[in-house]
Amino acid sequence: MLFLRASYAQQLPSGRTLTLEYDIERFVCPELLWNPSLDPGIQTSTLNKHPSHWTMHPHADCACETSLQAAILKSLSLCDPFLQEDLIARVVCCGVLTSLPGFKERLYREVQKSTPQHVVGVEILPKSLHAAFTGATMYAQGLRESVWISRDDYDRHGPAIVHSKCF
Repeated sequence: MLFLRASYAQQLPSGRTLTLEYDIERFVCPELLWNPSLDPGIQTSTLNKHPSHWTMHPHADCACETSLQAAILKSLSLCDPFLQEDLIARVVCCGVLTSLPGFKERLYREVQKSTPQHVVGVEILPKSLHAAFTGATMYAQGLRESVWISRDDYDRHGPAIVHSKCF
């Protein structure tokens, strides 16, 4: 797939023109998922030259030194060994990053490369952009009875109900 540098200009209501330029930076951020050891101190001027100018440091002082595939494998290693083979065959992802073009295929390749002896399966949940909200909603509904305070409860027990239900 070929990507070209793009530049977009938008006229603002104030009359100023806002120009956005998309270059290699749009590929560096997602690449950090797979390779967090990309030098975090790279300057934009270096990026604009060519990807071959990226510097790799195996022990870079990154905020996160664990790749996505390493985090998945670490999580699996903490599970019962009897379940690990089934779990790696059914890796389910959700969230906004799963909408990146090629995310599923890249995750599959990276996990498979790390564990060639296992059958790897990667699935992206449909409507996964809203998965966090959906999960929070389901969690909140389950807590409704134990934590939420109704008007009747408050009228019956007064302010003390807050301490008995919430703390």
